[in-house]
Amino acid sequence: MSEDVKIRRTEIAVSRALQFGVVGSLIIILSGVIWAFINRVRTRTSSRLERHLITKGAHYPHTLSSLWHGLLSVHPSAFVTLGLALFILTPLFRVLVSLILFWMQKDRHFVAITSFVLAVLVASFFLGTVSA
Repeated sequence: MSEDVKIRRTEIAVSRALQFGVVGSLIIILSGVIWAFINRVRTRTSSRLERHLITKGAHYPHTLSSLWHGLLSVHPSAFVTLGLALFILTPLFRVLVSLILFWMQKDRHFVAITSFVLAVLVASFFLGTVSA
């Protein structure tokens, strides 16, 4: 297999990883928003929608446990949170795919660079602060 074909396959794999993350997160977020609107129409009140999705005091899952329970109970905000988490993790997934592909191609130079980028991304997730 020529070097150009290897490079093209790598580019396609990386672009597919990005497409999967973005489209997947969009579908999940939209399903949560649509479910919230369906609940609004069914209960004929906007206060529930506002309380669960768009007000400052809206409750969103902040732990994996609460996210899991929200998903099991089909709570709209849990789906929105899952979609946002997938969207945020998409660059990490892309870097992981790149690292695996460079490792398979035995390209040590790009494995080193991609490993550094991955370390910076992972560190930023753990060192970042959350303020309310």
